[in-house]
Amino acid sequence: RLEWVNPFAFRLTQVMEAVGVCDESNRFNIALGLIEIVTNAIEHGNLGISGAEKRALKADGEPAYQEALTDRAADPLFRDRKVKITATINPDRATVLIEDEGEGFDYHNLPDPTDPENLFLPHGRGILLARSFIDELQLTGSAHV
Repeated sequence: RLEWVNPFAFRLTQVMEAVGVCDESNRFNIALGLIEIVTNAIEHGNLGISGAEKRALKADGEPAYQEALTDRAADPLFRDRKVKITATINPDRATVLIEDEGEGFDYHNLPDPTDPENLFLPHGRGILLARSFIDELQLTGSAHV
């Protein structure tokens, strides 16, 4: 559920701060990176919404996009999919593994989000933002071409 993403990310970073792996100065940025990746896992992974589909839906306005997300989440093909999050946190390092049950995507050929033609698209910046806020981001798994 998308409404759980922000509270989850901020709670996890509170734990990271309590353990000493981050501090108040970078906790917010780490939470934003987690929000981007978990949101991608839900929208693009479990709900199977492509970048082109998101762009088309958002062209009709945010309410239309939210309605499409709600409809897709209720669809029997998608409704039982889960995002599995495993966190290992110690004072030296926090590792968070985020796994969705989607079909995968070709993350090697994402459009350049810094290209002026792509700057105002409603998708395509999540991984760039996450990489900006998190020390190391590895995309793995069953990426499909």
